[in-house]
Amino acid sequence: MRLFFLLIGLLSCLEVKSQPSDSSIASRLAVTCRIWGLLKYSNPNNCNENINWDNKIIEALPRLLNSCNDTIFNNELTLLISKSDSLSAHKHTKSSFILSSSFVNDAWIESSRFINNDNKKALENIAYSISKFKNCYAQNNFDSFGSITPELSEEDSRKLQDSIISLYSFFKYWNIIYYFYPYPKTIKTQWDSLLIPYIEIFSHIKTRERYIKELLKLTTELRDGHAWVRDEYNNYC
Repeated sequence: MRLFFLLIGLLSCLEVKSQPSDSSIASRLAVTCRIWGLLKYSNPNNCNENINWDNKIIEALPRLLNSCNDTIFNNELTLLISKSDSLSAHKHTKSSFILSSSFVNDAWIESSRFINNDNKKALENIAYSISKFKNCYAQNNFDSFGSITPELSEEDSRKLQDSIISLYSFFKYWNIIYYFYPYPKTIKTQWDSLLIPYIEIFSHIKTRERYIKELLKLTTELRDGHAWVRDEYNNYC
């Protein structure tokens, strides 16, 4: 019996040691945010396939968060990347409404120590194939002066006590600004540098009030009066 408890104790120690640090978790989440944005907003086949990228990241985040080492983390990334079909497999619809690719820096793919070589190659193939196309995830809303709004569904809003939903909504906001904001050079603080600090904030949000407060802070980083936060009752916060 004593040997049995000793064995459990040793296994517990090994499990504790295998847990990544908070900084590693935040860095992995930053990589995840970038990859998801690339897959969602850069692939012209997204509207030709029955892939809901919002659901994919919500499903994947718990597993990615619980990855105790880089191998497991990359296995999860491979599954996520594999959902993105070959860019040359289908014809896509041309559109004048495109992402601001001239401002987008994809050097993070090669420089990341968290992404293995196979995943880097797959991501680079997608990044280097960015072109003009009509993206069903980013449509002009002419009733709102051509805005692109990272809104949460009513169901997601009710789940804001879940840090997964808070992270997902932050991922959505960050990537929309990264890929579509027309004046990135006017942002006082580099948008890239805000990724990890705000991940650390949004990953610990448990209440709707805190979510709105942090979303307001994030919005002020743009220094743009055209950006606002509005609740489900159309009240401006």
